[in-house]
Amino acid sequence: MTLKTLKLGNMDNNTYLVTSEGESLLIDPGFTGEALNAALAGLPGPLRYILLTHRHFDHLLAARAVKEATGAAICIHPKDACGLSNAAFSLASMVGGQQTALTPDYTFTEGDTLSLGSLTLRVLE
Repeated sequence: MTLKTLKLGNMDNNTYLVTSEGESLLIDPGFTGEALNAALAGLPGPLRYILLTHRHFDHLLAARAVKEATGAAICIHPKDACGLSNAAFSLASMVGGQQTALTPDYTFTEGDTLSLGSLTLRVLE
């Protein structure tokens, strides 16, 4: 397993890229940029998931672009899914951020699991 931390956007937000046995997941892609593009281009295999820890814009605004580029599934807690389609709930409207509605592929709650290569990840709320 490898874990890579990317500092993205003008807020230096942490985005994490986890890879296990050729499969990867991306956690909280708030912003796009060269570092994110380079990391995604260098993957050894498919990006399977985009995990969003919560609904704030600085953790999810790049999710649509990454999904369109890779086909990865968007995953978020059901109570935070409203931030994918509403700039007031994601707080993007407070900073003048543009947001296009996005529908999650999966919602997850306490105890749910995701498989990635040889890893099993368990959701903790």
